[in-house]
Amino acid sequence: TELNYDSKQSNRVATTALRQWPFLESTVARLSKGEDEAEKVVNDLKEIRSKLVQRKNMQVFVAGNLKDIPEPMQTLVDALNPPTTATTNSENLTTEKGELLTDISDFFTRSSNTGRAAVCSLSAIESSFLSLTASGVGAYDPNHASLLVAIEYLTALEGDFWVKLRGAGLTYGSSISNNTESKLLKFGLFKCTDVVSAFKAASQIVTDYASGESTIPHVGLESAKSSLAYSIISGVSTKLSAASQAWSSSYLGKKVDYDKWILSEISKVTVEDVMSSLVKYLIPLFDTQSNLSVTCPANKFRDQMGWQ
Repeated sequence: TELNYDSKQSNRVATTALRQWPFLESTVARLSKGEDEAEKVVNDLKEIRSKLVQRKNMQVFVAGNLKDIPEPMQTLVDALNPPTTATTNSENLTTEKGELLTDISDFFTRSSNTGRAAVCSLSAIESSFLSLTASGVGAYDPNHASLLVAIEYLTALEGDFWVKLRGAGLTYGSSISNNTESKLLKFGLFKCTDVVSAFKAASQIVTDYASGESTIPHVGLESAKSSLAYSIISGVSTKLSAASQAWSSSYLGKKVDYDKWILSEISKVTVEDVMSSLVKYLIPLFDTQSNLSVTCPANKFRDQMGWQ
């Protein structure tokens, strides 16, 4: 998180444990100074609540058969409005109309720095973990479907990553994912016995496909496309999940029919499209311009000098 987002403007950075720890320590210290100081802490928290808990900041999702509710709109408004009591602070209530968020990607304040790395040793863990990030694609990028198929093919059960990384005993698991909101492409290794060798093996797999030494068979391509389609469809297999996804899609800058559109795009992907996305996005992911973070046991810290 610290490597990929702006440390001064990103909420993701501000809410990490490392950033929150000094604040929590100071808050505990203030609470222990006596009732007066503790009351100030409570008042500060109430002030924060009054700024955040405003009607204009809230959006409501309701799913169900609204036809069974008499005057559904008014009934919902009455049910959702706070009760008027003697303790209600009218100053904290506002009639200002809120605005529907349409694309939260604007809130992902990315860092402009690339090629950064951090290696952290922890005595509490017995294996190593790796995270590698580079620029990815947005939801409606013309290369999104082909990139998804490329990732699905490489990371499939009994696929190249499974056999040559997990099967070789280098790591318990690996993953590649593209976040359309932050437009970050991420490669991860977890529970590695040899994180450096696992990284090199993964990089070699991608390089072999890019160079033409390895090829994608038609059966493998169709299998990856089918697996992707099942994954997308299963996410909206119930009425509630379908309604929920349609509602949340607006936050992600997606249209209501996004799933239908991406399924259509996936069905058109060819081997050439997959190879193009692999070269354009996955090869740079393993380049020195990506941001790298490694966490390892304390007794294996010196082994990480190979990253230099």
